[in-house]
Amino acid sequence: MTPTDNSLEELAGRAGQGDAAAAAELRRRLKEGLGPLVRLALRGGGGHSPLSARIRQVARRAASPGAERVEADAVRDTLCTRILGRIRAGARSVGPELDTVTC
Repeated sequence: MTPTDNSLEELAGRAGQGDAAAAAELRRRLKEGLGPLVRLALRGGGGHSPLSARIRQVARRAASPGAERVEADAVRDTLCTRILGRIRAGARSVGPELDTVTC
């Protein structure tokens, strides 16, 4: 998101006020932006960034016992759900990881 493109911020604000259409659009855009980041982190890329570490943490929790791997889409969807849940709950911030998402 560039300094002049605040559409995600606007969507988050509207979603936080209960706008279902804004929440749906925000979810779509988050899924689109997080997908490549999740796949990279699960392949072991992304270095030691807080976002990569959080993605791997969510993946470990989502994995079934004995599973060799977890599906990237499931991790991405879990992250989107958590971000939207915090927005709906009125969190002041969804964390620094949202700042790294570009669309």
